[in-house]
Amino acid sequence: MRKKRFYWILTLLTVLGYFWLAFHFVKQETTGVTLCVFKRLTTLPCPACGSSRSVLLITEGNYYEALVMNPLGYFLTIGLLVLPFWLMYDFVNKQDSLFTASERLNKLFKHSLWPMFFTTLVILNWIWNIHKGL
Repeated sequence: MRKKRFYWILTLLTVLGYFWLAFHFVKQETTGVTLCVFKRLTTLPCPACGSSRSVLLITEGNYYEALVMNPLGYFLTIGLLVLPFWLMYDFVNKQDSLFTASERLNKLFKHSLWPMFFTTLVILNWIWNIHKGL
């Protein structure tokens, strides 16, 4: 049951990610309306603010601007490029390689300084977003 749920959630998130990007790609204009609950409540950008715009900038070939907008966009882009193929590979071959990789990553993060490192990076990114006035 746990594996099945893992694959359903990742598939749903990947599909929603592509729909979100398609919506922003077609819209092409900023309406000034934000769906970010954190920003609506605090008026401060969240650490992920600008991620969608960053991914769109990457698809347009504006790599530096994407990095400045939000470096997390690169991780999202890699995920959106790799996950569909990995999910299909596991589905077609009736394997669980993605789930196994996730379990290994979880074990690595449990007993190391990696979570502290990534938390620090996210906090620095958040400070950067606030400084830029996103």
